[in-house]
Amino acid sequence: LPKYLRSNKEDFKRPRFPYLRDDQAKTEKIRVQLKEFSEGKPVCGIAWRSINKDLGDYKSIPIAKLFPVLDLKKFEFVNLQYGDVGSEIKGVKDGIGKIIYQAPEIDLFDDFDSSASLIGACDLIVTSSNTTAHLAGALNKNTILILPFEAGKFWYWHEENGCSICYPSIKVFSQSRQGSWDEVIGQVRLYMEKLSFEQ
Repeated sequence: LPKYLRSNKEDFKRPRFPYLRDDQAKTEKIRVQLKEFSEGKPVCGIAWRSINKDLGDYKSIPIAKLFPVLDLKKFEFVNLQYGDVGSEIKGVKDGIGKIIYQAPEIDLFDDFDSSASLIGACDLIVTSSNTTAHLAGALNKNTILILPFEAGKFWYWHEENGCSICYPSIKVFSQSRQGSWDEVIGQVRLYMEKLSFEQ
């Protein structure tokens, strides 16, 4: 489709965002739950893994590499990662004492509508290259996308002025060399430290 619908950079500026909408009643209900959990702090949804059978390993970030981000005191974090990630979330609590909220009633793999509302209820999204990134971008949610250097980095994440040309609400951060997450995650932490949110 991009071959026919996106022949130059100006074509990317024509869509109106968001072009997906969450269920506002469901989102507001979730937002109330998250406010109780966060006690007034900004809520950041986080996802770190891709299950792409060919390139998922390149795109997935080991959860321990995200500790510098998850350790930020100004945020509380919500799980947006589909799949069985209970042991990884426990590892965060054991490693740095941070509790990642899980919405028990939402199937993040099969319940697309509720996942959209959970994303909509967050103040910020941090994600690797996976379905969460596309859904957050389509919802026009402020998002930080962490990408590999080359292998696993797809053409549609091309950026201009640090933002995705496909989804202008996505701020893109990329590895400087393949397989090295520490530097780029340090950059993400510094960026997040400077963010402010009206509560």
